[in-house]
Amino acid sequence: MSEAPADFGRPAPLRTWRRVRDESLRFDRHGLRLGPSLRMAVGVTVALAIGYAAGSWAAGAAAAGGALSVGIPSLAPTPRPRIALLASTAAAMALGTFVGSATSGYAGLHVVAVALFAFVGGLLVAVEPAVTAVGLNAIVGLVVYGRFPGSPETALKSAGLVAAGGLFQLLLVVVFRGRPQVGRALAGLSRAYAALATYAADLDIERSGLPVAAAIDAAVVDREFSFGAGASGAPDEACTSLVDEARRIRLELLSLGSARAAVQGVDEPDAALLASFDQLASRLGDFFGHVVDGLAHAGVPGDLDDALAAAIEAIEDVRLTAAAAPHSQLIAARATTAGAALAGQLRAVAGLLPPAVKVRRTAPTSAVRSATRISRRGTQDAAVIAERMRANLTWQSDAFQHAVRLAVVVSASAVIAHAVGIGRGYWLTLTAVLVLRPEFSVTFTRGVGRAVGTFVGVGIATIVAVTAHPHGWALVPFVGVFVWMSGAVFNASYAAFSVAVTGAVVFLLAGLDTDPVTDARDRLVATVLGAVLALGAYALWPTWGRRPVADAIADLGDATHRYVGIVLRAVVDPAADASAAPAASRAVRLARTNAEAAIDRSLGDPASRRVDQTLTLEMLAAFRRLSIAAHTLRLSPIRTLDGVPPALKELIAAIDGELEAIAARLRFGRVTVVRQPLRALHREVAAALPGGADALGTLVVAETDEIVDATNSLADIVERTPPT
Repeated sequence: MSEAPADFGRPAPLRTWRRVRDESLRFDRHGLRLGPSLRMAVGVTVALAIGYAAGSWAAGAAAAGGALSVGIPSLAPTPRPRIALLASTAAAMALGTFVGSATSGYAGLHVVAVALFAFVGGLLVAVEPAVTAVGLNAIVGLVVYGRFPGSPETALKSAGLVAAGGLFQLLLVVVFRGRPQVGRALAGLSRAYAALATYAADLDIERSGLPVAAAIDAAVVDREFSFGAGASGAPDEACTSLVDEARRIRLELLSLGSARAAVQGVDEPDAALLASFDQLASRLGDFFGHVVDGLAHAGVPGDLDDALAAAIEAIEDVRLTAAAAPHSQLIAARATTAGAALAGQLRAVAGLLPPAVKVRRTAPTSAVRSATRISRRGTQDAAVIAERMRANLTWQSDAFQHAVRLAVVVSASAVIAHAVGIGRGYWLTLTAVLVLRPEFSVTFTRGVGRAVGTFVGVGIATIVAVTAHPHGWALVPFVGVFVWMSGAVFNASYAAFSVAVTGAVVFLLAGLDTDPVTDARDRLVATVLGAVLALGAYALWPTWGRRPVADAIADLGDATHRYVGIVLRAVVDPAADASAAPAASRAVRLARTNAEAAIDRSLGDPASRRVDQTLTLEMLAAFRRLSIAAHTLRLSPIRTLDGVPPALKELIAAIDGELEAIAARLRFGRVTVVRQPLRALHREVAAALPGGADALGTLVVAETDEIVDATNSLADIVERTPPT
């Protein structure tokens, strides 16, 4: 965001295409996963064997295909099995299987079904990349079983077999899930917060803060390495926000350490004040220790809320003790300012930990902001994803344009395969589906990787088929070995994965084919045509240069400012018109999706078109926190405050003014963001509003606390961003 808009009209330089080539053929040995791939191979092989023994090879192949569709996304390293995602993947492929087989005998209806599935699947992939497997496998099931026309009863049986294979693989995932894998991002965060815990436990200004800064910088690198070009998803953004909070917490700890040093430096140090600082250091160290434990083990410690409450109580005790101590006005002011900011940051960390480690928090608590229970618990639910998709049903949406492009390309490939009469023509459509993605780098690296991998995979499988002549039960171990190899290299190399999975599919279908040489030739021709069609479509209809990232982020800033303002004004003025809130919420979703798409594309584009990954992802995460807090307030069943304190009106006006200035800075560049005393105003609001589990005041205090912290985060990020 610190650079002028790139010239998107020029072609990508030669080094870009060299990078595409290198990324396509890159092999990361650290991505090898032999154990999980063996579990996946067992699931596919057993499903195939049971189906074959019970009826026919076609039945076994259907069950094995369902097991493979669930097995591949299950290989992604996560703290715990993504049961809902994997079950949805199996259901989506079964649905595609039914529709594909039932409509295959009616060419016009089948093309319409292909276009519809491709549009919905493409929109789902672009809007919510975390559920890519669901959208893709629905299309894959339809395309593959479009080759096997049947009556509705036959189609239903095929879909049932696919679902059964997927559920069997899901059962294996649950039973043999192994040890949780926290991944590099959480491990880096754990080390950063461990450094904070060590520093906080001493709270000594003489102790160097550089190790803490270095650990936070390392966590940024670990996060970027782990997430790559992905900019979306609650866990990713929660981790991003945790990094930002760590950076800001370090500064407040330095300020409190300086205040403690001032107490120690007087001739007669106040014993009570020093004791309160010692207690604060101990409780801060304990709280950060709980956070470290949660990050390291991908969970939320049961007594995290108690540790948070104790730390905040210690902060307040320092403030009160300093205020009562003689000759400590400066120390009291510093402790009040830094302590109030630190308390808000600690609450934010406690609220961000559950989504970062992908845990749903169920225990009610008054210490952690209510959005942890109300909003974040449902951020990945189907209803929320559907709402985001609905918000993107407009031509101004990048996701919508990708969905239309995918529908056109996939429908055209199906028509071409049918009209030209290409043998194994469904491979043409299948290749187009798997290659064409919203991002430049993913589309072209997958295109090259799949083309090369398919050539090699078909060649190897054909040589084996011609020389060994496996058939019947002899094909089962060949399928198992190739599935195992595909799973082993899935996270290491897409080209190598394409080689292995192509071989697995060739042997899976060998029981239904009669001429391996002709089948191999047809698959190669169809794969090349499909890759050319997908890459040509992206070249003719690119999305990488349509919206610069700066414009997309500015749109998100404007939309978020408007939505937060509408919601907060409704809190203090029951007569305020809140009818625009739903439309404003949809506008935020649309702007957010466009920003995510623009960032994703930019991070995979040539270096001259790329943006600062750290700043843009931190900004995106802060905007998400603002919208979630506003969303929680808007959907609260409690609507009316019993009296509005003047401090709340001042706080809302200050938040609105600062967010407006931030949005203007993002839109126009050299605009000064005047920092408002948000934290001091929030303290007044917290003291003035009534509490209670069922009081709106409690909710308002909790959510404005989050809004204040997120706004301060945004302002800090903007200050680190050079104006354009």
